[in-house]
Amino acid sequence: PYIYFPIDDRRQSGFLPPSFGSSGSNGLTLQTPYYFNLAPNFDATLYPTYMAKRGLLLEGEYRYLTRNSEGQVGAAYLDDQEDERKLQSGYKDQRWMYSWQHKQGLNDRLLAEVDYTDISDPYYFQDLKTDLGIGTSSYVDQRGTLTWRGDSYTARLNAHAYELATITDVTPYDRLPQITLDGKLPFEPGGLNFTYGTELVRFDRDLRDGFYFDKNGNPEGRWNDFNIQGLARANGTRMHVEPGVSLPLDWSWGFVKPQIKYLQTNYDLDIDQRGKQTLLADEQYSSSQNRGVGMFSVDSGLYFDRDTSLFGREARQTLEPRLFYLYVPEEDQTDIPVFDSSESTFNYSSLWRENRFSGKDRIGDENKISLGVTSRWIEPNGFERQRFSIGQAFYFEDRKVQMPGIDYRTRDEAQSSVSPYALEYMYRYNQDWRFTSDFNW
Repeated sequence: PYIYFPIDDRRQSGFLPPSFGSSGSNGLTLQTPYYFNLAPNFDATLYPTYMAKRGLLLEGEYRYLTRNSEGQVGAAYLDDQEDERKLQSGYKDQRWMYSWQHKQGLNDRLLAEVDYTDISDPYYFQDLKTDLGIGTSSYVDQRGTLTWRGDSYTARLNAHAYELATITDVTPYDRLPQITLDGKLPFEPGGLNFTYGTELVRFDRDLRDGFYFDKNGNPEGRWNDFNIQGLARANGTRMHVEPGVSLPLDWSWGFVKPQIKYLQTNYDLDIDQRGKQTLLADEQYSSSQNRGVGMFSVDSGLYFDRDTSLFGREARQTLEPRLFYLYVPEEDQTDIPVFDSSESTFNYSSLWRENRFSGKDRIGDENKISLGVTSRWIEPNGFERQRFSIGQAFYFEDRKVQMPGIDYRTRDEAQSSVSPYALEYMYRYNQDWRFTSDFNW
């Protein structure tokens, strides 16, 4: 017997290091991956995994790279011998998974993307691991996207469905379809920039109301969807239009950018009978909801620099103070369901965001000034070696718009007149490696 292996960048077919382990549900586990060096732009890897209590799991992936595309195809199959559960909620002996991730430039402006994964049952990732690089926390993606990039606009057609990879989470909304058009007008009279953002999207999900059962047909638990009430049971269509006008003023020593936007969102909702019953009885709820909110902001900054050195290297150090004012009036949004919005995590970037919520279902009211300063160390060849930023926001009013079920009067951060101090640090070791850190005090 003998072994040979590459000692440089050249690839070759052969076994990769094996791994083994043991668990109560799988028993002794042994995996012996094998790599196939098919061509400079094609390869494949096979991951045979033997589990004493379940049998042989065959999993593999094929990767490709062409002039206009890149992607990978993966699949797995197991004839499961472990017979602990026979749930009416979808458990199967024949366990399988397949996936396809693909990006392709159809021409200089059109990009096609596919991210599609399917699994045999919602217990798959609870029982089995995968080496295909698929996120398995709650659901798997089934998405196809076409993006067209014009000279002054970007248009996108997106179809995005989800398949639950757990029985304990709430069913997510599918976007079937989602159409967006964002850009700016090609002319700039008097230096004004006219921008626009538009979105039309349909949100749908089939709630699982009831119980799942054990192998004897006895109720074992309730789906989490069973507890969804009121507006959270709504499906619907959302149309959003966001015109804006700004006047960017740039100089070598600083910038000022005043901006005005108007955010108009219309909803056409479908609520099942159970959802209607859990709304207030004395409230005549309308399936058509509209929201219009104005937004005014002024972003400004200064630029200073000096010659210095960093660890013996010549560098230019900058000092960049920044001031940002944002005003968004409060608008009652309690009659609007939450399809894709959540509250963003606070960090240094939050000081300069126009909306503290992601998505379009919540537009946060704001009346604040954010102050911050950034210092960079830039080497003579233009390489930014490190960057340090610190800042804080000062609020003139409480933030009354919150996620459903949250009263701003019970949240200290919604009533505080100042934000935490937000710090951000980045250091680049070279073009490939960097260290980043966020810190709030």
